[in-house]
Amino acid sequence: MTVKAYLISFPERFVRSALGLGAGVARELGQVVLPEGIRRSQLYQNLVDATLRYLIEQVGGVEGVYRDEGVLPDNFLARRTAGNAVEVLGIVAFRASPVWVLAALSDLCGMGRRLIPEMADALKAQGLLEKDAQFTSVDEMLDGLERTTSRLAATINTPPLDVAGLRKEWEAIREDARGLPSASLPSRDTISHMWALIKSESARQQRSVFETSSMMAVAAARAVPDGVRWLSASARVGAMSTGHIIAAALLDHYTQTLREIQQVGYVAYAGRQLQPYVRAAVGQFSPKRRTLTQRLLEKLRPPIAATAVFIALAGSLAGQAPAPRIHRLEATPTTVAYGYYWAEARPALRIASGDIIDVDTLLTNTPAGLQRAGVPPEKIQESLKAIVAEVTGDRRGPGGHILTGPVYVEGAQPGDVLEVKILSIDLAIDYGYNGCSGFIPTNCDPSVPQKILRLDTRTMSSEFKPGIVVPLRPFFGSMGVAPASEVGRISSTPPGKHAGNLDNRELVAGSTLYIPVFVPGALFEIGDGHAAQGDGEVDQTAIETSLRGRVQLTVRKDRPLVWPRAETSTDYISMASDEDLTVATRVAVQEMVDFLAATKKLTKHEAYQLVSLAGNVAITQLVDRPVYGVHVKMPKGIFK
Repeated sequence: MTVKAYLISFPERFVRSALGLGAGVARELGQVVLPEGIRRSQLYQNLVDATLRYLIEQVGGVEGVYRDEGVLPDNFLARRTAGNAVEVLGIVAFRASPVWVLAALSDLCGMGRRLIPEMADALKAQGLLEKDAQFTSVDEMLDGLERTTSRLAATINTPPLDVAGLRKEWEAIREDARGLPSASLPSRDTISHMWALIKSESARQQRSVFETSSMMAVAAARAVPDGVRWLSASARVGAMSTGHIIAAALLDHYTQTLREIQQVGYVAYAGRQLQPYVRAAVGQFSPKRRTLTQRLLEKLRPPIAATAVFIALAGSLAGQAPAPRIHRLEATPTTVAYGYYWAEARPALRIASGDIIDVDTLLTNTPAGLQRAGVPPEKIQESLKAIVAEVTGDRRGPGGHILTGPVYVEGAQPGDVLEVKILSIDLAIDYGYNGCSGFIPTNCDPSVPQKILRLDTRTMSSEFKPGIVVPLRPFFGSMGVAPASEVGRISSTPPGKHAGNLDNRELVAGSTLYIPVFVPGALFEIGDGHAAQGDGEVDQTAIETSLRGRVQLTVRKDRPLVWPRAETSTDYISMASDEDLTVATRVAVQEMVDFLAATKKLTKHEAYQLVSLAGNVAITQLVDRPVYGVHVKMPKGIFK
């Protein structure tokens, strides 16, 4: 095939690819959302499934989807008339969607007025609810869906959402749940936490809440057993089974799906769910696939073999990027740097750029110190006992943090930036401690031991005293790389351009930290887990605890930095530290001004004004002597 012939056939390839992929998506949604009785009905098979099959197999070239269902007749296209076009817009994965499930659960738990308006906003953004209407209950949402989808059906000739089916399900849920004890309903904190996770991950992936929820629905409905797949079925089981929590299986699967999306990204996860369609869509552009256009050209003149250039092109299009490898890194006497960052430290692990570490970190204390505070010996981690006992003498640095690592990242060189994506953070133990010293130590009573606080993973909170409950937002207080070789071995206590002991409470799961690289491999270390902390960390400690998390490390060669920067789902963050608090503040503000000028097409004059109008300047920490830390947050929401 000549280059000219390939180019002439390119429009056909594009159309085939798009139709095959689109029909595949519609089929998967239909398999997930529609009850089996409807999918087996003659009407559905004749009108919908056969048309989707033609688009998937004959147009899109996807193989292996309909293995056991014979072959389509050769004249299928002639039999299908334009009047029988498939209305795939009506096939949406709504019954298994977190938007629907969490709305129903929040209404049952008496918190609909707080959460349902937010969930309704996700549907408004898709045009499924009227933008100016207010919704505070499931009944109001159903009324709104009925009005809107009926109008859409009349306006653009699409079948309406099955609101009648949703209403019937809701009535069944309410009836079955009426006689249940409150313990059979998910807690309010569980529902709120799940909704917050969906919103934050959607923002991080730059997807709408509805997109993320739909992908979660597809995954859940394909994996969760039929008996607990739908909310109404779960309610019936709950009504009959003592101790069964409504929708527990669905909520567990939602959590698992969000973690996978965090780890690999929305696009990669969606591609995995729709792999056969994506592969065939890409394959449409291979010169080895003969198109109708080519067959016509072949009748006009003899075909010429495809050139090596286009064979290489097809190979690159058909290839798939390898999934990042996950490396388990436990904290042991041979895998920690006790109290230092150092260019000559021996790597505990070597990974490729883009790989993920599943890492354990230990709290900054000793077994003896924890026992003095009242922790029973059996609750002290064996890994902490081993490290404190074995890592002694010159194997310890001048600081007190037990840092897991260093991790050597292949390809990292001085002048690069290490992108640290914090995918997940979990509490490894059910307690933490807080001391008393820091910025104004005269407030402290030397006779009072360190305070042990219990960590409730169900409510993600800790009771400081009766009537005082602190919400938990775990993060790693120290994440950094080795400084330049000439600096030598430095203490883990003060932060700097290498990042290190930032103690920045914004760096929770879902955030990303960017660190300048000073030595080959970067030599990344992580530790100093905090369950909760205020800005400033004024008494020198947070709720210090042990954590386990997943962190993705990627070498970036496209964004040189002088100081570390960060990004959360809601903010851009600049940061700096210095022995003079005024200098630290000036540098952090200037870093944000420079970032805005470089990325938002602003002059420095305008960027400086914007920091004053919308930025938030905060003291990160006042206690990591000899330096103070300052960070500046710029809300993403102001940029439209």
